[in-house]
Formats: sequence, C-alpha cells, structure tokens
Amino acid sequence: MNIVFLSVLFRHPEKGEKVGGGEISNRRLLEALAENHQVTVLSAVGNNLKGEQVQKVTYYDYSATGFLCLLPGVLSRLASKWLYRRNTGQALKKIKPDIILCSTLEFNAALPYAKANNIPVGAFIRAFENFKEYDPKSIGGKIKRVFRNCLYGDTQDKTINKLDFVLPNSDFMAEKCQAAFCAPSRYVIYPPVDLIGPQVVDLDSVKENTIRSVVMVSGAQKKGGHLFIELSRRFPAVKFSIIGYRGDLSDDLKPSNLQLHGWVTNPEALIAQADLVLVPSIWEEPFGRIAVEGLLSKKPVLVSNIGGLPETVAYRAYLLVEPGNVPAWQAKLEECFNCSNTLIEESRIAMASAQKYSMFNQIKNLEAAMINEIGMKAVPK
Repeated sequence: MNIVFLSVLFRHPEKGEKVGGGEISNRRLLEALAENHQVTVLSAVGNNLKGEQVQKVTYYDYSATGFLCLLPGVLSRLASKWLYRRNTGQALKKIKPDIILCSTLEFNAALPYAKANNIPVGAFIRAFENFKEYDPKSIGGKIKRVFRNCLYGDTQDKTINKLDFVLPNSDFMAEKCQAAFCAPSRYVIYPPVDLIGPQVVDLDSVKENTIRSVVMVSGAQKKGGHLFIELSRRFPAVKFSIIGYRGDLSDDLKPSNLQLHGWVTNPEALIAQADLVLVPSIWEEPFGRIAVEGLLSKKPVLVSNIGGLPETVAYRAYLLVEPGNVPAWQAKLEECFNCSNTLIEESRIAMASAQKYSMFNQIKNLEAAMINEIGMKAVPK
C-alpha cells in the first residue's frame, strides 16, 4: 500500500524532542508499516526534511519558505499551518496514495483530494481535542473557533463525519466517537506497547517479598500526583517515586521517602526497579500506556476506575480504585502491603490480556482496517 500520513506538528523522529504519547504511538506504527508498505509523512514543523527517509518513512516538511520564513517564530509557524492545506494538496497529487491517514486536525487537508480520487481517509483519535467545543456565547470562544477554522478548516462533528473511518486508541474512546460521530467506521488501534527495557523481576518474586517501592509517571495534578504524594506521607516505610515530575514541591514539604525524577526517555528502566505501579489519574485518560508498560514489565498495577484505564487491566475489579479518593487508595495499599497474593494473581490475569497491545497485533489490525476501507471504495455504489 502507498500510505500518506498528514500531521502539521509531526516532529523529526531522531532529534530527541519531547513529544506526547500520541505522537510517539503514531510514529512507531508508521515505522512498522514502512517495513512492508510505502509510507510518507507530510508535516510543517520546521524539520527541513525534503523527501529524506528516516526508519524507512519518507518525510516532507512544508514549513513557511521565502520571505515568510523571515517572520518572527510564532508568525512563521502560523503561516506554515495556514499554507499546509494548499501544500499538502499539491503533494498528494504527486504521491498518489492508496489511503490517507491523519491526525485530528488535518483531515480537511486530505478530503478534497481523497473525494476527487475516491480514496479513503481516516484519522487517529488519541485524545479529547476532537470533542473540544469553544463556548459559542463568549467572544473569546468565537474568536478561538474562527482562528482554528482559518488554520485547519472546520473540525466539528459534521465535518468529521465526512471521514471514511476513525482509529480510536481504546474501546473507551471508540464509545466516545460513537456518541459524537455518526458516519465513520471505527477500528480500535491501541498504542503499541512492546517492552524494550529489562524484565528483571517476575511476579513470583514480588509475591515472596514485601512491597517496598511504589512508582507512578508524570505527577501532574490530573494524573493524581497530589494523591500519590499524600500516600507517600501515609506510608513512610515504603519508597515512593514519581517519574517525569515537573512540579514545584519544596524540599521542606517533600516526604523523605519520596523520590522525584525529571523527564526521561526510557521510563521502563525506573519502572523495573519498583514493586508496584500506580496510575491514580483523576481525569478520563483515553488509554493507560503506563499501566500496560507496568504489566509487561511483570509488575502488579493499580489504576483509577475512570476513562480507558480499566480496559488496560482487563477490567479486573480488584485492580480498580476510586479516582481522587485518598482513603480508598490508602485502604487498597494497606491491603496489598499486608498480603499481596490477590494483587499478584489479578495482575497476572491482566498481564495475559496485555499481550494484545503488542506492535504485531496492532499492525495486523491496522493493515486489515486499511485493506477493508480500500476495498469498500473499490465497490461500485
């Protein structure tokens, strides 16, 4: 297949820039597809790639050129976004793809060419920006909506329904899509998770020992960082660690048993040193990658009973805790610290289910979805 992926802000894959989980997942999927298919990425992020291949994926950058690149940084980037639809439309005519994939703001750049040439267009749904509505009654909301529409075109529900299919990253997000978008087909494509780091601790070794260390990733308010810090105060004999912490907790308020790590490119190495992984989010996370990484690292996991997190632990009730409820989390930890047998057995069941998130399975599902969509376009109506 000749596959084109549209994403204005798709960064250079080898510059080590900080990127979100959705972009990382999309990049890994594209690189895996490129093993057997022709894959081209069209962006406007200033990486200066003009047809070069990185990990077998061909990149074209359509950032502002000529006098536009002399504009101040913000204005130059806005000009790049504004011109993106025109530039990608011309590029698509040259590439002649069999199918177009895109991020959640770029499908308007794909639709004119796709409809004119009867090829399918699908969008990855990795987060909640598709469901974001600006307040139509406020002046600020109206300005933001007009501004976004000028850059990307209308991205509201009626326009999204012009897509042929969407690729939500969990069953939870698929249900959100079903409620919001009527027309497109839906294929769940999970963020691929294949453990790269060392698998040094089996669940059996955790059963034989007491749980001495607990870890979470991010520490942001919506991720339940404040709850995790409070739990560290209530269990002073247990080591608590936050990976990727960007808060401003002062030393005099930080419990002595709490370790704060900055942003790291490989959190799996630190997760491997812990006995228990917590994902205490208080918001509806579309998908719980850290929970899956914990399970594939052979670690027991506890998650908040909210959003897409229950799905990552196979909906095992014992592994679910009420979000934001400190006493509930404290009681669950006390139970696990005193006797970890049930925690281990339930995590073992969730671990077996987590194998479905492998790259092999996600590529197989994505290829099947694309073949199906291309086939439906070929059927005369």
